[in-house]
Amino acid sequence: MNMTQKKTSRLRTAIVAVAAAGLIAAQMPHAAAESIHDNPLYTGMGILVDRGQEPSAAVHAAPLALVKTAGKWGAVSTTGTAVIAAEYDEIRPYAEDYLLVRQGKKWGVFRADGKQVVPAAYRHIEELTEDRIVVQDMDKKWGCYGTDGTLILPVTQRDVVPYHDGAALVQGTDKRWSFYRADGSRLTEKTYAYVGIFSEGLASVMEDKKHVGFIDKTGAEVIAPQYASASIFSEGLAAVEVGGKWGFIDKTGTMVIAPQYREIPMGFSEGLAAVRGKKGLAYIDKTGTQVFAAPYDYALPFHDGLAEVRRKVKSTNFLGAVLTIAAGTAGQFIYDPLML
Repeated sequence: MNMTQKKTSRLRTAIVAVAAAGLIAAQMPHAAAESIHDNPLYTGMGILVDRGQEPSAAVHAAPLALVKTAGKWGAVSTTGTAVIAAEYDEIRPYAEDYLLVRQGKKWGVFRADGKQVVPAAYRHIEELTEDRIVVQDMDKKWGCYGTDGTLILPVTQRDVVPYHDGAALVQGTDKRWSFYRADGSRLTEKTYAYVGIFSEGLASVMEDKKHVGFIDKTGAEVIAPQYASASIFSEGLAAVEVGGKWGFIDKTGTMVIAPQYREIPMGFSEGLAAVRGKKGLAYIDKTGTQVFAAPYDYALPFHDGLAEVRRKVKSTNFLGAVLTIAAGTAGQFIYDPLML
């Protein structure tokens, strides 16, 4: 099998796995199809963030068997010892060595060793990131637990975006945003209208709902607010919007690719970024040179030399009308699932 065949085989497997995971995730309480966080700098950040978690496909190092007794679910070890009492309406995988449990409409989290780390009291549980579990209660208030069961952030916040690069985004009752460290302490006392997640040591902030700048992890402003919108940094560059057009800046705030694009769906990955101009989508390098056109409706980042691209097609299936294809780093056509 040559390298192209191997990549195609891996891609075929990955696409099937992603499709299956998508069906599962759509049902999971911690994996909403659309973001429920009221923060445009987070929900529209234009980058695929790898959290290092695949909760819907999680496996458990400690073998457990789910058992049903008198209509309720629990879990036992391979020796038959009760690990989780049979008092739950549902038990599902959450992350490696963790399980979701449900009582009525309320969810909680157990470790596979039987320790309950989040009580079954919450309507929504985000995926596990950086050993922190963000929750939303029945009154739609947010908070956060550690994987040892410690309450890191009291469940009184208006919103909490999960930890990334060592910080969580927290919106207080005054609707202003701030950053919190993993131990629950404030990173900076200053608050903002909106904030983006930290990536490569910098985070976007919007103080007046008009202009976006960037701060570092000390809270110091390193790039002055001057952009209409911005993505997170990836591979040293961040997409920014100026005058209705998008370009890229480096970490000093220097514009390295002039604003000229209608849209930049994702940041740089493996040296390439998808951009949308007058002639549609294309991939560019870090000098702004077009490497190849991408005549599709959607284009995702490159990983291991392959990128997923999508074209809308007419379809009657309930999953929607999207054709998934892939392109190599030279733009060559690799795989079309409809050709199987």
